[in-house]
Amino acid sequence: MRRRTAKHARHLKRLCHQGLELYSTGQLTVRLEDPQDYRAFGERVAEDATVARSLLRHYENAFDEARCVLPQEPDEAAAESWLHRVRAHFYAPEAALTR
Repeated sequence: MRRRTAKHARHLKRLCHQGLELYSTGQLTVRLEDPQDYRAFGERVAEDATVARSLLRHYENAFDEARCVLPQEPDEAAAESWLHRVRAHFYAPEAALTR
């Protein structure tokens, strides 16, 4: 149970960090700058789950203070175009086999 709690805590911290970055800059960095910091946080939460509350408060405040750079509405045409390209690339060979 302890390992699972630590893992969930690491994900919590990563998702909060990445979410704020995406919200405020429009960019998403996948590679963590300091993975050891996330491991240590996970271990602290595994010892005492209330440790996560301060992280959540920090990110709640940060989101409240941040200016969102993301558009109000999604670009549905761009998403639809991307989806069609992915399907054509990955599913076209299967379609050719069934003809």
